[in-house]
Amino acid sequence: MSSFDLQMPPNPDRAAWRTPDDRRDGVWPRVYRPRRRIQILFAVSGVFTAIWGLGVAVWLLFLPPSAGSSGAQVAFALMCAGMAVGGAYFVASAYVSRLLLWQDAVEFVELTCRRRFRLCDIAGFRRIAQQNGVKLVIEPLEPGQKPFATALVWNSDEVLEAWMARLTDLDARESEKHLSELLAARALGTTDERRRQALSARRKQAHVANGVALAVSLWGIFIPRPYPLVVGLLILVPLGTLGLLVSGRGTFSASDQHNEVRPKLMTPLLLPGFALLFRSLFDLQLVDYMPLPVIAALGVLIWTAALAIGDPAIRRRRIEFAMFALFSAPLSWGGCAEANVLLDRSPAHAFATRVAEKYVDRKPTAYMITIEPWGDSAGGSVSVSKDLHRDLSVGDTVCVRLHEGALGAGWLDVARCK
Repeated sequence: MSSFDLQMPPNPDRAAWRTPDDRRDGVWPRVYRPRRRIQILFAVSGVFTAIWGLGVAVWLLFLPPSAGSSGAQVAFALMCAGMAVGGAYFVASAYVSRLLLWQDAVEFVELTCRRRFRLCDIAGFRRIAQQNGVKLVIEPLEPGQKPFATALVWNSDEVLEAWMARLTDLDARESEKHLSELLAARALGTTDERRRQALSARRKQAHVANGVALAVSLWGIFIPRPYPLVVGLLILVPLGTLGLLVSGRGTFSASDQHNEVRPKLMTPLLLPGFALLFRSLFDLQLVDYMPLPVIAALGVLIWTAALAIGDPAIRRRRIEFAMFALFSAPLSWGGCAEANVLLDRSPAHAFATRVAEKYVDRKPTAYMITIEPWGDSAGGSVSVSKDLHRDLSVGDTVCVRLHEGALGAGWLDVARCK
């Protein structure tokens, strides 16, 4: 007799709660708890958080004589008390959470809910990868019923795996469907063999583009030298990727959507733009901003239009499409700001002034000096290069050079007077 031929014992819920971990001999229900390391992690972190939160809350509210007179202290004490409650929740979850398995049903028991599904009422399941693990989603067969999601942390054995194998893997089914549709696209070729070869080549192109984008972005953030080359690459990589997306005629994906079978280009499209924005905010000192916002907005519109041409499927997902338009703004603004400075060939107007103070700002690292009034300006703090910051002393004379900007937005830098 196989394990699936065994009969359900009377009052299975009560039996499961009485002997939760020894139902591994073929008697239903079988009980699966979270893996031991997950239980230990939840218990230890929960106990630590509860003790710390409760201790700080008590110290703030009761021990200091004037604790109750400070609204900020009371608010912080309440927040710590909330952390203590959250820690207690983690500890209780580590003990209570379990999965109950019958021949024709499964039940998920958590601290705040209990959900049971009959095998015939389940449309299928999904596994969604997350940063902290994998989430299991059970989708009911009946329309309108809410899917149930839980962290995939349970111990497993052959019985549970065989039971899950009886369910439809919705991810695999949808991926197979999408792959069939993709391999039918004429943009990949006229024969099935050519389409498969073209898809393989596109996957390699996307892999290279993702790697280059990551390397260039890290280069731009941490070691931006030589500066013009780094900035140029931060602009060219996403533009080249956009060209690849458009030339693919729908065979590349601009998003990182779950179950997407097309080669993904989201990282090279977006990541260099954020690195470029970071450099423009901390390296450039703009005096006037106009007309950069107008030019940047025009760049966002052009980028969004090209994105819609290159990946028509994203237009149907309006929220995601709008988010992509928003996330293209860092590239557009950073590119305009850097071009305004690096392409500027106009003569500079120099103003002599003195260094009143020098210091280093650590968030992020910026070498700053405070200068006395110059021209029509009242002076203030400006950033300089590391070498100039090292050579300058308080009281030294420097020249503030005012530039018109290649795009018409004024900017300044500081150097020693010649």
